[in-house]
Amino acid sequence: QIDVRSSQYPLACFILLSLRVSTNRSDADCMAIARKRNEVCLGIKIGALESDSEANYGVNLIPEKNTKLTLKSDDSLVVVSEDET
Repeated sequence: QIDVRSSQYPLACFILLSLRVSTNRSDADCMAIARKRNEVCLGIKIGALESDSEANYGVNLIPEKNTKLTLKSDDSLVVVSEDET
């Protein structure tokens, strides 16, 4: 069991990394983008579906690496990042 109050184990946080541009990428590309920032990409969030409960509010976790994604400027990567605050 990990005591989260211990400074030995930095806390991780889930964040949405905004893309700001429209692009065609594979999930492997998204993972590489996050890795360059020392983050781990868990999936994507499609902004146009964020109010659609049947589409999991636009969140798609762990897609196949070869899946081609058409991402728009309101879409985001779901990443895990070390909390640096």
